[in-house]
Parts: sequence; C-alpha cells; structure tokens
Amino acid sequence: MTESTKTPASPKRRFAFWQGAAALSTLALVPLATGAMATVDSKTTEEIQRFMDVFLEVKANYVEPVSDDKLIEGAINGMLASLDPHSGYLDARDYSTLRTQTDGEYGGLGLSVTMEDGVVKVIAPTADTPADRAGIKAGDYITHINKQLIFGMTLDEAVEQMRGRPGTEVEITVVREGQEKPMELTLKREIIDVKPVKWEVKDDVGVLTIASFSADAGRDLRAAMVAVAASPAAAKTINVSAEGADANEKLQEALILAEPGDVVQLGAGTWKLTDGLSLDVDDVTLRGAGTGEGGSILDFSGQQGAGEGLLVTSDDVLLANFAVLNTRGDGIKSKGADRIVYNELRVEWTAGPKETNGAYGIYPVESQDVLIDSVYVRGASDAGIYVGQSRNIVVRDSIATENVAGIEIENCFDADVHDNIATKNTGGILVFDLPNLPQQGGHNVRVFDNVVSDNSTPNFAPKGNIVASVPTGTGVLVMANRNVEVFDNVFEDNGTANVMIVGYRYDQKDPKYQPLPRQIVVRDNAHGKAGFAPAFAGGAEIAAAMGGAIPPVLWDGAGDAIVLDDVGVLSLGLPDVTTPQSEAKPVPVKLGGTPPPALPAIVLPEGMEAKVQ
Repeated sequence: MTESTKTPASPKRRFAFWQGAAALSTLALVPLATGAMATVDSKTTEEIQRFMDVFLEVKANYVEPVSDDKLIEGAINGMLASLDPHSGYLDARDYSTLRTQTDGEYGGLGLSVTMEDGVVKVIAPTADTPADRAGIKAGDYITHINKQLIFGMTLDEAVEQMRGRPGTEVEITVVREGQEKPMELTLKREIIDVKPVKWEVKDDVGVLTIASFSADAGRDLRAAMVAVAASPAAAKTINVSAEGADANEKLQEALILAEPGDVVQLGAGTWKLTDGLSLDVDDVTLRGAGTGEGGSILDFSGQQGAGEGLLVTSDDVLLANFAVLNTRGDGIKSKGADRIVYNELRVEWTAGPKETNGAYGIYPVESQDVLIDSVYVRGASDAGIYVGQSRNIVVRDSIATENVAGIEIENCFDADVHDNIATKNTGGILVFDLPNLPQQGGHNVRVFDNVVSDNSTPNFAPKGNIVASVPTGTGVLVMANRNVEVFDNVFEDNGTANVMIVGYRYDQKDPKYQPLPRQIVVRDNAHGKAGFAPAFAGGAEIAAAMGGAIPPVLWDGAGDAIVLDDVGVLSLGLPDVTTPQSEAKPVPVKLGGTPPPALPAIVLPEGMEAKVQ
C-alpha cells in the first residue's frame, strides 16, 4: 500500500479530499423523490418493508449496540455480493485508496508499506522520493508519526497519518534492525508519480512489466512498446563500478566507448571526481542505482577545473537515477542535444546556498525537444532548473529549493512547466527573454499546476548576473516574454509577490530586442499570503502605505497583461522601460479583459515519453 493519497493535476483539486462513497461496477440508486417512488411496484415496497423490519429488529435486540452505518454498509455489501463476485461497495477511504492505485500519482513520502505484528514495515521506498533521499530502506519499521505511537493502529489509519499537502512536513521515527537507536526524520511531502509499466531489452528480447493497472497503464504500455521497438538489436549494457583506484577513468572511458543504443549502468557507490565528464554519442542511456544513500553519487567536491560536472552534446540521450554533487561549475549541462531526457536526478550543493556554488543544476540549452521529469535541485547560484534558447520543452514533477531561481525558462519557444514544487528559492519560477542572444522572442509558455511557496532565500547570485536583481520573495516572474499563461497554481508565503510581470529595464542596444511583456494571462490560481515583505527599492514604503502588504500581483506598468484572479494588482505606473524605478507611481489597477485563445499542450516524441516509463 502506498502511504499517501492521489494528487490530481490541478492544485485547486490537488488538496481536495474525496467525500462520499461509490459503488464499483454496480451503482445502486435509492429512489427518494415522490415521483420515483410512484414507479416502485407493490412487491418492491413489501421487500423494502421486510428489510426495515429486520433492520429495526437487529438494532433493538442484537447482543451489543450496533450503529446504523454498520448495518446499512453491511446490507449494501451483501446486496452487491449476491449479484456477482466482481461488484462491491467502497466507502470514502476505500475509494481514495482505489484512486491512488488506479491514477498512479499521489502526494506523500514515496513509501510502500505493510503491517507486521502491529507495526508499519517498509516494503520499499520509491527511487528519488523523500523517503529514498532520507535513506529509508526495505525492512525498516515506522513506530511513530508526528511523535504519536502508531502501534495498534490499522494500516489504513497509519497511512492516512502520512498523507498531506505536498510541501508540508511530517516527522517519523524509524527503527532498523541492528541499529541501536531509532532515527528521527523530518520529511517534506512531495508529488509521487508511480510508473505502472517498466521495460528493458535483455539478450535482444524486449521485456515489459506491468506493475499496476492504473489509469495510465495502457498509454505507458504503448509507449514502452515503441521504445523497445526502437532499441538497437546490438545494444549492450556497460556496467561501471565505483570501486577501485581507476573507477573515475573507467566511467569516462565507458562514456567514450559507448555506441548508439548502449546503456551505461552505474553501480551503487560514490565516485570522487576531480574532472568533469562528457558524453557525445547519440542514443545513449546513462542510468544509476538511485539518487540517495546507497545510490550512484558523482561527487565533484574535489573538482579542479571550473567546468560542468557532466556535459552532453549528443542527441536522444537519457540521464536517469543518479546524483551530482558540489560541482564548481554547472551540475549537468547539455548543449545542442535534441530529444534529451533528464529523469529522476538529484543535483545538489550540499552546504546550501552560497555565491561560490555552480550556476545551474540542470542546464539544457540550444535544444529541440527537452523533457525534465522528477528531478531535485538545491543550492544553484543562478537557476536550479534552467532551459535556455530551446524549443518544445516540458519541465514537470520536479522540486527546486534553495536556489536563486528555482526554475527558469529563458528565450525559449513552446514550454510547459507543471506539477513542480518551487520553494525556499529567491524566486520560484522565472520566464525571461533577454537581449543579445542568438534566439530571442521567447513565447508560448504555460506555467500551471505548480506549488510556489515560501520563496524567501536571500539572493546569493554573483553580482552582475541577471538573476542577482530578482527580489527575495518572488513567486512567478515574467519578464519581456509574450503569450505566457500562469494558471491553476498554488501560491503561498511569497514576501514580494506571488506573480510579477515586468519589462526588461536594463541598458541594452540590441535593435532586434523587444523588451515588453505581451499577452500575459494570469487566471484560476490559489493565492495565499503575499506581499508582506517586498524586497525591491521602495517596496517597504509602498507596503506601509497600503497597510502592511502590497497585492499578490505586481505589474511594472509596461506591456500588457490580463489578470482574472480575484486578488489585487499593483501597478508601478512605469509603461516606458527606460523610466527609472525611482519614478514609480504605484496604484492599484484592474487588468481584466478577454484572454487570447488558450495555448496548446506541449507534445513530445513518443520515444521520449517511453524512456521515463
């Protein structure tokens, strides 16, 4: 059983609880209206009366008190069981559990658990989830949740205690055999995506495994078949161990000698690397054994140069299930790498936010078709997840925390950024278009179904960097882009603003550059506390004049935007981007209107989606 409940696509629905009950296979409707009762024949009326007689007799004379709910539920179960072996009744809790199993996505810790001798026992943690990163292992026992002893609870009751809103914390006590003291862990709940179909090629034979019959199983099975069919017949797996004095050389050698279709499989362990790695062979998979303790860790703490940890310059590459730590430059960079997939990766500067950290965690640039799925990035001095000058992009189901910019889409065409958590960064999600770059005119970007909360880390970007100007406490910042939709997100505790819409207000002499935001639409978002600590020049004074906080949406007055959320909008009254901010004339405004036609969803090649199944 998974420990948390299903997390639907929209954040507004994401935190809703299923209420009521449902019948599976058979839906019994009890006619209540007078007109409906008139259609019930006399025989049915007699049978219903017989049922009521038995119901009242049992309630009055059973050996111990029994609730109406128990009697009614038992009657419904008996009714459906008498029809066939397949029909059954689900109450609200059972229905929620079924939705978790069939939808294949939930919010929680990433644990599969069972009950053994009254204690919750871990079957296995899911790779690259809070439980996995915390080092929880199969066979561990969970004895307390939020300091409450769970011994004697049912499994459902214990599971329900671990459920909760993504981004919230839960404390658990873990006991491990052979370890003297229990482990006290504080984990932050995340969106967990359960993959129902897995595939591999063994000895030129495709092996497909259906782990669960979820709502996505059919789609994922078709995608897996496409991937197997596309796998070269002569493809091989190159296993690389972290053991031995020459482990680093063997890893780079494997990346050089790999041929199209090959898998470079990293074993469990830690590589202490002093130089960056590179891959320039098409259609290669670099896959590890996990991103947490016991996984595949590429540790660049002793890196001598200032370059990337891993540089990819080839097409159709899959990078999956390993961690990159403490690079002096960017974590993982890909340049001119079309159809690249980043999946279940961790890039982290383990000492936390520092100006000397590498600039970017995940960094694809100048590429066509980019998928970033289920990655975790912490500590980047520019952007945790950055996609630049690329086309047809999906960034989803990822976590960016304690970076300057959590996620940044810069000078890109056609991007979907959804179902991510951006928290404790300086700014959560940035959509920029900058001058003096080969690809300009960023447009068609959708930012939706994300949780953007508590982006309160002081800006630690090196001076002169464009993101060094991002105010602490920024949720989503759109600058000089066009056709951007910001919708169905959950915003909370962003001290400057939940959404900022601004022009490019810096010196530039690029005659082709267009510095205004245009056709920006903000709609259907859930806004929590915001604007209580605006970190831009004059912000504190404006907040004081407005009673202690500015509205959740901040617009500098340049370009055009439509805001349909039922929250306040503050304009700085600066329509000309050359006017200094010191001349701002702040005033609340309404930015209503009819939005342009909705942007289409980004569709990636089938083979890319198949790689993450």
